[in-house]
Amino acid sequence: MSANLDSVSALKKLIKSKQDNRQKLYEPVQVVESISIENFIENYEQKEIPVMIKNFPLGWKAFEKWDRNFITEKLGIANYKKYLANFPQLSFANGKTSYLRDIPIEENRFLEEDYSIPPFFAQASYQPYKYRWIFLGPPSSMTEAHIDVEDCHAWNVSIYGSKYWWFFPDKDRVLAGIAEPGDIVFTPGGMYHGVVNLQECLSVTHDYQR
Repeated sequence: MSANLDSVSALKKLIKSKQDNRQKLYEPVQVVESISIENFIENYEQKEIPVMIKNFPLGWKAFEKWDRNFITEKLGIANYKKYLANFPQLSFANGKTSYLRDIPIEENRFLEEDYSIPPFFAQASYQPYKYRWIFLGPPSSMTEAHIDVEDCHAWNVSIYGSKYWWFFPDKDRVLAGIAEPGDIVFTPGGMYHGVVNLQECLSVTHDYQR
């Protein structure tokens, strides 16, 4: 485990050094630690600016309860544990990976017992169950650049594992940053974005409109 963590740390330093050398193209995504709901809506959601909210006390049971075994056994997913055990760590291979994407919470309501919608989004008028998912994937599994359904806003929280995010607010700019477990990542509706898992990662995401 320690070797894997050392590899992740080295990879993060490498990514940061590459970003620092390409300041004209890559910019760090905004990061905040203490923010009110009103401030978030006014300065990020309404202005369509992606942001990572760190150190917000979510208090979810999922952080203690959810792991690979829990998810695969509860959802009846066969052979996935064996696949992950043999997956080359941090390979960033170009071939297909076994990424469990868009697992619908609508069909697995028991998952709701272990987490709740963060208060920044809880009062949004449109957040249907069909746009609530979990994702489980090995290192290097990724979601390529895309816009979310119906141009909805989205929030994402990793239960465990780090994610590297890209946001494309316009043709000349790329915002990028690393989200750690428990960070709340906000993606504005209609904005292209992509994600790669730096470690095996399990996350929750909802799409919504205010």
